[in-house]
Amino acid sequence: MSASLLIIDAMNLIRRIYAIQEKQNAKAEFALSATNNTACNALQKLLRAHNPSHVICVFDSHQASWRHQLLPEYKQGRKPIPSDLKAYLPHIQDAFYEMGIESLVTEQDEADDLIATLAHKVTARQQRCTIVSTDKGFYQLLNAYTSIYDYFQSLHMDSYYVEHKLGMKMRSTDRLLGNYWY
Repeated sequence: MSASLLIIDAMNLIRRIYAIQEKQNAKAEFALSATNNTACNALQKLLRAHNPSHVICVFDSHQASWRHQLLPEYKQGRKPIPSDLKAYLPHIQDAFYEMGIESLVTEQDEADDLIATLAHKVTARQQRCTIVSTDKGFYQLLNAYTSIYDYFQSLHMDSYYVEHKLGMKMRSTDRLLGNYWY
């Protein structure tokens, strides 16, 4: 088996699961517990489906990053994470750890930046990388070694999918090099 890294945009996955659980469970503690169980089940499904040699869940720290210093309006329009879910995240990370899955979070970096760095480092070594997220901002990372998987739609996206199904064009020099989308 060749090396492959499954990078899970943990907050993307957890917040979407929580939104569903919050609608289905009147009490917050039930929604949190169901989110934890559902997120762990989702990780097990992802591991079976992708069979990676390595996996990591990347979390946001919820601290102001260098982006906030450069752009004070950064994320102003984004709905904040519910406080009960934010407080419960360490329990979810512990559950992931018990499954053998490490979490990555730093106080000074955004999860998106960490995910992009990991993907770039892995693919620079010509190893496979799959990013699990619904964030379209990751499309620019697609190349011959990097793909994106939307867990909620069971949809695997590669450069062919983005170019032919979504109509996004890659620069000709990048197509030859197998590099990034613009």
